[in-house]
Amino acid sequence: MASFAQQEEEFHHDSDDYEEDSGDEEEITQTIPAVPQETSETWKNRGNDLYKNRDYTAAIGAYTKAIDLEPSAPLLYTNRAAAYLMTHQFKEVIADCDKAIQLDRACSKAYLRKASALKSLGRLDEALVVLNAGYDTDPKNAAVVQERQAIIAVNNRLAELEGYIANGSYANALILIDTLSRDLGTQNKGINLKKVECLLKMKRVEEAFNMTNTLMRTLGSGDIELLRVRAQCLLAMGEVENAFRHLQQAVKSDPDNTSIRTFDYEKAIELENDEDSVRELKKKKQKAEVALKRSKRKDLYAILGVTQDASDSEIKSAYRKMALKWHPDRHTDKGEEEKKEAETKFKTIGEAYEILSNAEKKARYDEGIEIEDLDNPHASPGGGGGGFGGGGGHGGVDPNVLFQMFMQQQMGGGMRGGGMRGGGHPGYGGHQHHGHHHGHHQGHHGHYGHQGGYDEDDYY
Repeated sequence: MASFAQQEEEFHHDSDDYEEDSGDEEEITQTIPAVPQETSETWKNRGNDLYKNRDYTAAIGAYTKAIDLEPSAPLLYTNRAAAYLMTHQFKEVIADCDKAIQLDRACSKAYLRKASALKSLGRLDEALVVLNAGYDTDPKNAAVVQERQAIIAVNNRLAELEGYIANGSYANALILIDTLSRDLGTQNKGINLKKVECLLKMKRVEEAFNMTNTLMRTLGSGDIELLRVRAQCLLAMGEVENAFRHLQQAVKSDPDNTSIRTFDYEKAIELENDEDSVRELKKKKQKAEVALKRSKRKDLYAILGVTQDASDSEIKSAYRKMALKWHPDRHTDKGEEEKKEAETKFKTIGEAYEILSNAEKKARYDEGIEIEDLDNPHASPGGGGGGFGGGGGHGGVDPNVLFQMFMQQQMGGGMRGGGMRGGGHPGYGGHQHHGHHHGHHQGHHGHYGHQGGYDEDDYY
């Protein structure tokens, strides 16, 4: 049996062997080469190769990696803008070019590519402004000078196109549209819709309709102007109901767009033989005419921030919110212009509510009766002038008195314990004045915010 000394010596010998083995393992680890780190230059070159191979989406990804690593290099933004331009992502082009110009005001590529994006969007005046800025930074840049001249030429051709259409020279208009398509790109929305309308005017209905099918794929089925033009195509083809469905979709998407109400109802009525359908079309025609007329005058619903189908409670709630927000007493610490604005808005809000809260007046307003003729039982849609009168058809009730009456009704004649503290309107300040002749005086001296005024919840 080995002695303790011998056992200890063997232990140290074994541990020495282990340390030597560890050393060999360390040497092996040191011989493994380090993985090279990706640089901004690497990603930029990769993006350039992908761009040359027309893989623009992948190129955008590569340039984005390069920008992440070097966000202050303007060239990377203009390179990515070029790829965005090829994929028709024009808003992204503009954003990248703006960043490049911010980093380097003399970056001519940024001005050129931003102008190209704006031109593709049909914003020619803005494109010219951008090119003028590029010219100011580098007057000798031939590309900027050439593009400026091209934009001016396109503007002249567009003016010529409008002249052809106005004069009914649709054949000449179509020839010019082909030229403008090369100038602005084959996917330019405005030019393509002009072409559809010219084809319709030339009775080339099927060709026009087929073109709208193509545009549905590029612009999307929810484009308002395309739906309007497509409805005109369907109407010309005798498909009245289908045309109306397109218009209904357009109105639902954008109720305030007046252009979608310019529908040829006379043509639709002429095509329809069924008496019930004709009667319905005439109703729709009258409704469209009223809506078009209303778009040219004050919109009471818009003033209160509600839709035409709003309920009584929604109208009341909207009035309360708007009246509290714009009450003159809440703007006493503002400048003279702001005070005047608040008084004007408060008055307008009160006048709108007075009409929309009265079922009879609201119905007559919805029929298209002018505001100053609402109290005239013989008035018909389209009669009289427009706007609010100072004491005409809608009664001319003082907006402060109206507000006071409204708040009393809402709170059952009193508010916050039934008292009136401070000096004016019920529940918002002071002692109560008796007699209606005090109403106007009360409206301007309440100072609600300082003497037991309304809660913050009343404002928002």
